[in-house]
Amino acid sequence: MEENTKVQKTEKAIQMAFIEIASKKGFNKMSVKDITEVAHISRGTFYLHYLDKFDLLDHYENDLLNGIVELFGKYSKPSLKKALPNKDYTNNAFFQMFSYLYKHKQLTSVLLRNPDSIIKTRMKEIIDMEIKSDLTNHTKYQSN
Repeated sequence: MEENTKVQKTEKAIQMAFIEIASKKGFNKMSVKDITEVAHISRGTFYLHYLDKFDLLDHYENDLLNGIVELFGKYSKPSLKKALPNKDYTNNAFFQMFSYLYKHKQLTSVLLRNPDSIIKTRMKEIIDMEIKSDLTNHTKYQSN
C-alpha cells in the first residue's frame, strides 16, 4: 500500500511539473531535467516511469482519451427525438465528457495548446465515431 501511495505522489508531481513547464515554456522547450527539477525527483525516478518527454505526452493523451471512451460506453448520447427523463441534462455522454475535461482542465488545456499533441485529432475521431455509430443505429431503427 505504501509503495502505491509513493508512486501516486510521484505521478502527481510529474504531472504538475509537466503542466507548469508546458504552460510557461511550451512542450518543445521542455526537458526531462526541467521536469525532474520542478517535480523534485531524480532523473532515474523519471525514467522508471517514462522513456522520455514524448512517452509522457503519449501517456497523458491516452489517459484523457481513454476516460472519454469510457464515458461514451457508460452514458447514453442525447437524443433530439426523445425528451430526457426528468429533464436530466447531465446524464449523457457529452455532458459527462465536458465535465471530465473540465475536471482535468489544466492538463486538457496544455494538451490542446501543444502543437506536438495529437489529442485534438484523436478526440475528433472518437466523437465522430460515436456520432456515426449513433446515426447508423438510428437509421437501422427507422427502417424496421
